[in-house]
Parts: sequence; C-alpha cells; structure tokens
Amino acid sequence: MNTSNKILIIGCVGCGKSTYARKLSKKLSIPVYGIDEIVHDDVLGVRRSLDEQKELISKVDSNDKWIIEGALRKELYFLLDMADLIIMIDIDRDIVEHRVITRYIRQQLGIENINYKVDSAFLDKMLGYVNKYYETKEDIFKMLEKYKDKLIIKRTI
Repeated sequence: MNTSNKILIIGCVGCGKSTYARKLSKKLSIPVYGIDEIVHDDVLGVRRSLDEQKELISKVDSNDKWIIEGALRKELYFLLDMADLIIMIDIDRDIVEHRVITRYIRQQLGIENINYKVDSAFLDKMLGYVNKYYETKEDIFKMLEKYKDKLIIKRTI
C-alpha cells in the first residue's frame, strides 16, 4: 500500500469509509477528502455543479497524494481511473443499517457534530441509500471488475 499515493475509498452509507479513511490518512500522512464535501457546498447550502466538482477534484489531484472517500456517484466514476488504489468496503447489511441508525441517534442527541439538518426524513433517505446499494451491488462489482488490479475489497472494518 505504500506505493499508492492516490487512494479512493468507496462503499455505501454507513459502511465505515470515513473512519477508515481518517485512520489510513494518519498512518500514511496523506490528506483525506470527502466526496460529500466535493459535491455539496455546506456554507452556501447548495449542490455544486459538475464543473465545480471537477475543478475541486483537479485541485485535490494537483497534490501528488490524496485519499478521497465516499459513496461513488456515476458522474464521478472518473475517480476510479485517477486512483492508484481503490478500496471497496462491503460489509454486512445489518451492520450498515445499525450504524446508520446509531449515527442518527448520536446526531439527534448532539453527540456527533454535523452541519446539515437531521430528521426522520433524513434517516429514511440514508436507509434508502443503503437499500439501493444492496439492490445494485452486483452491478457495482461488475463495473469494478476492470479495476481488479488496483482493487481491494474489505469485508470487515
């Protein structure tokens, strides 16, 4: 893993991407960037245009080392080509659902800091993303086959 300077960590909501990315970032001294922060401007409360997202990714890529983590969106599939290493986190659905619900409770109690509105509709949306991931998981893995030489699939985190 030491020869990989551009690392993409992907998986569904709640699978542990951010936590794993932070640990790897600390271990390798490589900065970490979140796909959500690239896609959304939390200060203005808007979704960035695809051109703005690509511009931010280009700035990140100008650094010779990076870790980008998040749930991969189709419009950002080009990140798969940019990465030296792709880490796909694919853990048991029950664990993911438990983590999403636990995170929601922690956010509601103010234990976990966030800069967006979290309500029951948000929880439903996150669980919907989990559902969609597991419904389309086979297609995702078929798409990732062409990257098998630089792909690691982690089944535990």
